[in-house]
Amino acid sequence: MKRYLFQGLIILLGLVIMTIEAGAVVIQPKSGAILQGEIISSDDTGFEFKRWDDGGVIKFQWDNFSAEESKRIRSLLNIKLEGKMLDGWKIYVRTGDIYSGVIIQEADNKLTIKNARETRKIDSADILKRESFKIDIFEVYTLPEIYDHKAAKADLNKAEDNYKLALYCLNTLKLFDKAKELLNKAVLLDPSYKEKVNQRFKEITNLMLTQQISQIENFIRKDDIAKARELLENLKKDKEITASADTAKLIQETEQKIKEAEQKVAAEKEKELTKKVVNEWYRLVKDEISQVAKNSKISYSDAIHFLLTSVPPKINAKIAKDLGLKDAEVDKIWKARTPEVSQKKTTSYEDGSWLVAKPIPVPPTSDVDEFARYKERQQRITDAKLKAARDRQLLTADAWWGAASASQRTAFLETYFAERQMKITKLETKPCVNCGGNGVFLKGGGYELCKRCQGTTVDTIVTYY
Repeated sequence: MKRYLFQGLIILLGLVIMTIEAGAVVIQPKSGAILQGEIISSDDTGFEFKRWDDGGVIKFQWDNFSAEESKRIRSLLNIKLEGKMLDGWKIYVRTGDIYSGVIIQEADNKLTIKNARETRKIDSADILKRESFKIDIFEVYTLPEIYDHKAAKADLNKAEDNYKLALYCLNTLKLFDKAKELLNKAVLLDPSYKEKVNQRFKEITNLMLTQQISQIENFIRKDDIAKARELLENLKKDKEITASADTAKLIQETEQKIKEAEQKVAAEKEKELTKKVVNEWYRLVKDEISQVAKNSKISYSDAIHFLLTSVPPKINAKIAKDLGLKDAEVDKIWKARTPEVSQKKTTSYEDGSWLVAKPIPVPPTSDVDEFARYKERQQRITDAKLKAARDRQLLTADAWWGAASASQRTAFLETYFAERQMKITKLETKPCVNCGGNGVFLKGGGYELCKRCQGTTVDTIVTYY
C-alpha cells in the first residue's frame, strides 16, 4: 500500500483547513497496516471506512482491531477533531530513537513519517512499537506548506477568496506580509473591500508590533542584547508601525528595556574583566616573587628594588597583551579593585619581621609603673644589641637574606609587597615565637639578643586583597 507525500499533505491539511472534513482519522487494524481516511458510517458491529489513497470503502468489524485501538476509534466517533490537531504516531525503533509525526507512506517494508523538521524512512524490521497521539499541524507541516495547500484551493482571481486567505494568514499562520499582499490584491479586484481591508491593516500593524516586541523581549531574556537592538532598529524604520503615538510609546519603553539590559551586560562584562585582571595579577605577582626568592645571586636590596619598581609594570604589560588592553587600563582596573572581586589573603614576614618592625611604642607617661617597665626592657634590648655587635653577632639584612630559605624569602617578599602595593584590611603583630615578645634571653647572669626578632619583639602579619 502506498501513500505519497503530496496526497498526505492534501488529506491532512484538508482536515485542518476545511471544517467539513473534521472526521478524518488514521486507523491501524490488527494486520498492522496504517490507513488514512474517514469514517462514513458506524454501528454496534463496526464501521465503514473510506480510504484516502484510493477512495475505496472498507467495512470493518470492531474485532478487526485491538481492544485499545477499538476504544480509540469509538471515542473519535463521539469527539469532533480539533481544527489544527492531527492523528500522529510515535515510532519507537531499536536504536532507542523515537520519531514523531504523521505516517505518509508505508510500503515495501518501509514506513515514512513526516514532521516539520524532517521526513524519515524507517525499516519496518527496526520498529519496536507504534503509539498514536494528537499532534499539532504546525509540528507536522511548515507554514509555506500549509499556505500553499490553502492557496491551491482558493480562486485568487476573486476578491473574496483573497480576503479569506488573508484572514487565514493573519489569524492562523501569522504570515503578516502575505496577509497584506492578499488584502491589497482583494482591493485591486474589488474596491468595495477598501474599508474593511484598512481595518485589517490596522490589525496587522498591531499584531506585527506585538509579535516583534515579544521577539525583542525574548532576546533580552536570553541576554542576546545585540539581536534585540538589531530588531528594534529595524522596527523603528517601519513607518507604518511607528506612525501611531501609542506605538511610538511602546517602542520607547522597549528601547529603555534594551538600554537597561545593555547596561547590565556591560556591568557584568566589566566585572568579569576585573576578575580576570585581578586574578591574573595575583597569579603573576606570586610567580615573580617565587622566581626572585629562588634566585641565590640576587641581593636583598636588589630583590626589594626589583619587586617594587619592575614587577608592577611587567605584570600590567603581560595582562594587557593577553586580554587585548592597554597597560594603563590594566593598571586602572587593578587599582580600583574591590573586595567583591578580590581574594583576601593573609601573610607574615615571619623571622624576617625584624627588618621592617616599627619601634616598640612608648606607653602613656601617666602610667608610671608601665613606663618604668618599658624603659627597663628597652635597656636590656639595647645592652644585648651592643654585646651582639661587640661579638660580631648582630644580624644584617644581607646576612639574613643570604641564609634564608626560599620559603622564608617568599613569605617576606609577599608581605613586603602586600604592605606597599596591595590594599590592606588588617595589619597586626604578635609576640615573637622565639622569645615570647621579650626581645632577649636571660643567659649566664646577663641578657642575650633574640636571634630571630633581633630585639624587635614581634612578628608582623598583613591581611590584604
